[in-house]
Amino acid sequence: MGGTALLASPVSRIVGDPARLTTQVFYQLILWALLGLVILIVIFWERRSLSSIGLTRWRWSSLIWGLGCAALIISINAVIVPFLTKLGIVDLSKGFTVVFSWPLWLRTLAVITAGTVEESLFRGYAIERLAFLTGSYGWAGVISLAVFGIVHLPFWGPGILFNALFGGAVFTLLYIWRRDLAACVIAHVTVDAIALIVGPAMNH
Repeated sequence: MGGTALLASPVSRIVGDPARLTTQVFYQLILWALLGLVILIVIFWERRSLSSIGLTRWRWSSLIWGLGCAALIISINAVIVPFLTKLGIVDLSKGFTVVFSWPLWLRTLAVITAGTVEESLFRGYAIERLAFLTGSYGWAGVISLAVFGIVHLPFWGPGILFNALFGGAVFTLLYIWRRDLAACVIAHVTVDAIALIVGPAMNH
């Protein structure tokens, strides 16, 4: 979580202007490198299997639960977000202005990266290890969710908090209930793909 927080902080500007295409590609590579580092830590330092972060052999139930949770988030957002946007509580314009300027391939990469890396770090690894440290999956979920919401602020602005915390809460509950990282990844990728790829394509 510290790595993603650092990447979201002003310190990350040393690698370049976030609005530049090359900088965004570099950010995506850094996120994948963080995931690779965590996997190495799990296997070689902790000497544990990847099942300790919720990554097990493929199950079709992962697809069902993932798509089901994505449908829940998308449906509720479709009803609530327009209302909250009118109230000024939700404002995604800052992030959308930047993201929609990216070519389709970069948006696709960003969606896959966010869904895979964020779920692996914030749900699979963070929740499991925080639960070990605190003795509570409840506190582990709350802490990881809080950091998850905070790291979205620099890029999207405070108007993203409802979306990040609501979606993150669903992903968190899904993980704590099922201990299924694949289901969380599927849910996250689906939600982001609808918002950043499918939705815009249908509106043009």
